[in-house]
Order: sequence, then C-alpha cells, then structure tokens
Amino acid sequence: MCPIYSRGNPQHAVDEKHQLIVHHELAQAGSDNQQLKPIAQDARNVLAGDLGTIVADAGYSNGRQISDRQSCEYDVAVPSNRAVNNQGTGQYFQKRDFTYLPEEDAYRCPAGQLLPHKTVSNRDRMPLYARSGCNQCPLQTRCTKADRRCVTRHFDEEALERADNSATPERMVRRMATVEPTFATLKRLLNKRRFTCWRLSAASSEYSLGVLSYNLMKATNVLGVKGMLERLA
Repeated sequence: MCPIYSRGNPQHAVDEKHQLIVHHELAQAGSDNQQLKPIAQDARNVLAGDLGTIVADAGYSNGRQISDRQSCEYDVAVPSNRAVNNQGTGQYFQKRDFTYLPEEDAYRCPAGQLLPHKTVSNRDRMPLYARSGCNQCPLQTRCTKADRRCVTRHFDEEALERADNSATPERMVRRMATVEPTFATLKRLLNKRRFTCWRLSAASSEYSLGVLSYNLMKATNVLGVKGMLERLA
C-alpha cells in the first residue's frame, strides 16, 4: 500500500515515505473539488495499482468522487467542506446537532422537532429539510433568527461523513508535512512561482521538468549517487 496525499493547483500526488511526486498536472479549474478522482486514478496507474490510501484537504471535498473512490475500496480521508451556521448568538447549532431519521426521511432538531423533507436541488445534489414555527422555540437564539430552519443532506452524505471521520488531525498534519515541502522546493526551482513559457501545454512541460529535477534530487538523497548510477545503468 502506498499512501497518496494530494493538494493544490497545480495538482500533486505525493508518496508519503520519500516525498516523491508520483503524479502531477496543471489544472485550469478554478477549484480543486473536481480533481480527486482523476488524480487518484492517474496515481494508481503510475503505481501499477499499489494505492490504498488517499488523503487530501477540504478543497477536494466532492461527495460523488469520494463515494466513487470508496466503492473502489480506497481509504479516503478528506475533511468536509461545510457551511457554518452563524445566525443568532452564543454557541450555534450546526448540522451535526441535527439527527437524521432514515425511516421518516427527516431530521430531528435539538429541541425535538421534526424537519421533514421538502424539496431536492438536483444541481447541488442535496435534499432540503425544513420546518416553520421556530419563533416559538426556546432554543431559537442558538439556531436561527428566522421563523424557519433548513438543513440539507447531500446525496452522498454517508460517504462524506466517512471521509471526514477518516481525516483525523494526525493524518492532516502528516498530509501537510508530506505535500507542502514539495511546492516550496518547486517554487525555488521554477523562479519563484513564475513560468517562462506561455500556453498550458508549454507551461505543463516546464513544470514537468521542475518535477523531474525535484524527484531526481529526492531519489539521490534516498539512494545516494552510487545507488542512482546503478539504477540508471
């Protein structure tokens, strides 16, 4: 098993043991939440299937892609990227404080009231649960300023929860210690973040040369000059 840690735009998949960049690419997407599956697939191909663990930051939180990777028996650790309830005063109730009831397809709020299923956003892949009458609730100041409280549940909620539970603080610290140094080194190799080539294909080639130089330095540190020459012979 080879744990892989991914991060950022450009995208990296990095081996934990030696901090070698297993796979990389420049992505034009404005966010990372569509990159988890393709990066994991490409890293698996490079490693000839020897990939069992994927750890990424919250920017990669994507229920459909996480569920897909979990169905392939990967151990996926990605913190959930959830909205925070900042309504009212004091310690606000968050979604985790509401209990989902599968048989009723409803949520029970901290005050014991049911939030039934109201509608579905197919674009966001989220059913919405809501109730009115919150103005009469003694816990309203800890929940919402409105008379109505809503809670959403992602189509892949269980997959997101498993990935969030797997993203322990220890794992996320290890992810940072594994991935971030690769970017710092490449910034020095590539003239402090500035590409000298134009267009995506040319910039990707330039970046690949930087990654190759980085991996050669890392491999030499691990194997030594003699070991590298023996491998290249």
